[in-house]
Amino acid sequence: MLETLVTETSMKETSTPDRVHGDAPSRSLPPTPFYVYDQAGVQQQCDRLKAVTLPDVATVLYSLKANPNPSLVDTIVKQGLGCDVSSAFELDVALSSGVDPKNIGCVGPYKSTRLLTECVRNNIAFVAVESTD
Repeated sequence: MLETLVTETSMKETSTPDRVHGDAPSRSLPPTPFYVYDQAGVQQQCDRLKAVTLPDVATVLYSLKANPNPSLVDTIVKQGLGCDVSSAFELDVALSSGVDPKNIGCVGPYKSTRLLTECVRNNIAFVAVESTD
């Protein structure tokens, strides 16, 4: 059985299909646009990443910059990956998904005072400093 994560975007609703037709039984869908993620596929990709031979000190981090959707992040964190954040919002999503702060890294050219304060307060693994300016 295909498990999916269905999430709405913050974009303005453009249409609302009533049913899905095809091989699968009909069911109601959320307003569009929306994204459907193959949860089993995401889990398999996480397993593939973890299977790569890395030094014991290495941690695979998922970049929330790519997609901070909480349902997706929850799935990835449950597979044992950490998070790479570049904003206070992304740090909030990572922490609320239950990722251990020692598995969170902060990168990016601009870091707000709030982001840096929360990184220190939560004792995350590292903050990359690109410049002292």
